[in-house]
Amino acid sequence: MLKLGNKTKWIIPLLIVGATALSVLISVEKSPAVFESPGISPLLGAGYQCDINSPKEVSVKNLVLSSLPSERPYKKGCEMAKIGSVAKHKRADQYFDGYIQIVEMVPINGGVEVFARAWDSTGKQYGFGKDGSVDLERFRIINPPIMVPDGTKTSFTNEFGQSHLRNNFKEDVQEAMLQSLGHTILVKQQKFFNSNIITGKRGDTTTTAYPDAGSPGTTSVDGYVGHNSGANISWTTLVNAAGNVVDAVSTNSLCAFTQASADSGLYNQIRRCITLFDTSSIPDNEAADSGTYSGYVEAKDDVTDMNTTVVAFKTTTAANTTLAAGDYSSSKLGALVSDTATDITSLTTGAYNDWPLNAAGKTNVSVTGITKMGWTTAQDQADSAPTWQANSTTDATISMADTAGTTQDPKLVVESSVPVAAPVISKPLIFFTQ
Repeated sequence: MLKLGNKTKWIIPLLIVGATALSVLISVEKSPAVFESPGISPLLGAGYQCDINSPKEVSVKNLVLSSLPSERPYKKGCEMAKIGSVAKHKRADQYFDGYIQIVEMVPINGGVEVFARAWDSTGKQYGFGKDGSVDLERFRIINPPIMVPDGTKTSFTNEFGQSHLRNNFKEDVQEAMLQSLGHTILVKQQKFFNSNIITGKRGDTTTTAYPDAGSPGTTSVDGYVGHNSGANISWTTLVNAAGNVVDAVSTNSLCAFTQASADSGLYNQIRRCITLFDTSSIPDNEAADSGTYSGYVEAKDDVTDMNTTVVAFKTTTAANTTLAAGDYSSSKLGALVSDTATDITSLTTGAYNDWPLNAAGKTNVSVTGITKMGWTTAQDQADSAPTWQANSTTDATISMADTAGTTQDPKLVVESSVPVAAPVISKPLIFFTQ
């Protein structure tokens, strides 16, 4: 009791102290997917079980081609898991110059989970995670590739008579894994050079997803939708027209495609590429911290310079495993998921081109189902006509998902974690009584 003048006042502070609780959150797979010791796995998707002690398949490609589409991701993941580990060794390709060591691989629903370390070309180890303390990063790869370029190329001519070269492929499961990891590490944002690394610490998951091949796919699909007017129409009319062309089975697509007519200021065609990714393996309590959407550009055409730029956009589709002409509707042409807009003439051919996710892109990542996005021109997305050039086309030829899976299929890399709630600071309540 305090005396203040002639008045007696009781001061009763009600202090609500927010004590910081240090807890360890354990992410559990949504289905019994990961097994911790060599042997036969629990049931994976499609009722498939993986025995990593069984002999490796002579040809994983033949295994995949002879399997039901629904079984293919699981069988590829199983065969990769049989590799077990890869000793630290030097890598030097177009994406990664340094060292990679794979410590462990286990099959999961839809693919494989890899625990790996990485170093730069000088031997300095990358520390993963938000604070750079993770020694062994956990890489989850959904529908992993098994085919890599064999060093030879084949000429192909598209429907407009434009000739280009494309890679031929060979089966090499281990090399496909390492190439996939190398590019994933390249685009990861949570990697640091510091003294924070805790030996043996395993990180949160970096998820890499590839679309299913074919139509229908098992959980996802890729391809293009568009409108071919067959006549000369205005840009706005073309952007907002009903779709009437669709292709979800080709191994490459003309993405961000625009065709101008012979009549000044008028156009004939637009095509938008759409890629769907099964990201449901990300734990439900996590959210995307960062991400990168990548497409392998085989070729590009803009000889008359229509000044178009390639952007990545959010989309919706009528189905998850097929594309329909109706998916071209302007109502499904959503917000940009990346702030990167690359002029077609500036795209790098023969390599992945990357679109880092912005805030809208990260929000667009589904942890419970399918993440949907695509490529088109900024002019299409904004309904702003490009520079008209008579009878001209502009496009980027981007690789689509191959039946067996190649290291140039469309790719989505997501770094996720459990969101940290902002601390609640309660002010003391002071009551004064007479």
